[in-house]
Amino acid sequence: MTAISGQKIVSSGQTVSSATIVSGGILFVNGGTALDITINNGTEGLVGGTGSRTVVGRSGGLLVENGGKATNTIVHGGGVVLVGANSGAYGTTIQSGGVEVITGSTSANGPRGLQSGGNVLAGGVLVVGMSATVENVTIRSGAELVLNGEYNGGYTLEKGAKIISARVLSGKKEVGGIVTHFTQEIKAGGNVVGASVTVAQQIVSSGGKTSYEAIGYNGYQIVNRGANAFHTTVQSSGSQTVSGSANATVVQSGGKLVVEAGGITRNTVISGGTESVFNGGTAQLVRFAGAGTLSLAAGKTHASVRDFSKGDSLVFTGFGAAKLSFTENAKHTGGLLTLSDGTHKSTVMLFGQYVAAGFHSTLNQSTGIVVTYAPVPAGAEPALAMPGNRH
Repeated sequence: MTAISGQKIVSSGQTVSSATIVSGGILFVNGGTALDITINNGTEGLVGGTGSRTVVGRSGGLLVENGGKATNTIVHGGGVVLVGANSGAYGTTIQSGGVEVITGSTSANGPRGLQSGGNVLAGGVLVVGMSATVENVTIRSGAELVLNGEYNGGYTLEKGAKIISARVLSGKKEVGGIVTHFTQEIKAGGNVVGASVTVAQQIVSSGGKTSYEAIGYNGYQIVNRGANAFHTTVQSSGSQTVSGSANATVVQSGGKLVVEAGGITRNTVISGGTESVFNGGTAQLVRFAGAGTLSLAAGKTHASVRDFSKGDSLVFTGFGAAKLSFTENAKHTGGLLTLSDGTHKSTVMLFGQYVAAGFHSTLNQSTGIVVTYAPVPAGAEPALAMPGNRH
């Protein structure tokens, strides 16, 4: 194998093959072709040229620009690949400690750098600039994908892969992944499945959707109008805010779910956490599964609840001195709980077996009117405890 330690230029129509770049050597492929090149402590520039089966070793660098094309490159630890505007890399494998950076024009409509196909293995990093495109790239568990900007391409994140900086997902499906320390927006057609969001904000815009996500410590998911979130788990210190639609969210202890005006949640499970419904919001078929809280603002809020029991709380905010009543249905399978202060009125449809005497309410100056339920012995007086009667 030929060793290149100085400078070598491969012009259009020329080919160099089976060479190793060493000792700071430089290979310029200006319109020519380079095959089976190994870069150790040197640089190869595909400046309008084509390179195939390049191996970028420690302290090696591969530059692809001015229409250059690199195929089936392998980037080892300590190696770096830079792909510029109007240039492309195809089928690249980035190993642990290797880095590839894809850039493009500074103009929004200018030429883009491209990474098509390939794999980023555990410990490898793929950086995609503002005016660059990725398509059909797989980010393996333990690898990192750094995104900036809006994309038309696609990629797949395996479980355990990590996005460390991103802005927009558009028209692609993302599976697995860790979203952390940045804001990620999912636009129309975007689909994120199974991501973990910690110390980050995820915005789901109209037409975007997520499913089976975990919103963890200091993680925030915002589901805007026209967007959908399915099977989200909101963990301690995490929050989900919905003005679109959320189905089957689980709110664990210390987690928060907020339903804004126009927002609707269905089949929420409150497992020690809190769901707060603002004026104009709707919470359908909320299920309590352990010492949780459902908070309803005065005004046009709508809620239906099942498995409301001892240790759970319904909190009504924005009310003055109010009257609480419960009307059981004819089949004894539920009823309507109503709170009214003469100006505001809130109703909750309850599913299950309840009696009026089991409901108790207290007025908490900081949170509102808190309603709880405790089973009553047979024959107890069917009268509700009203705010001011218990402290």
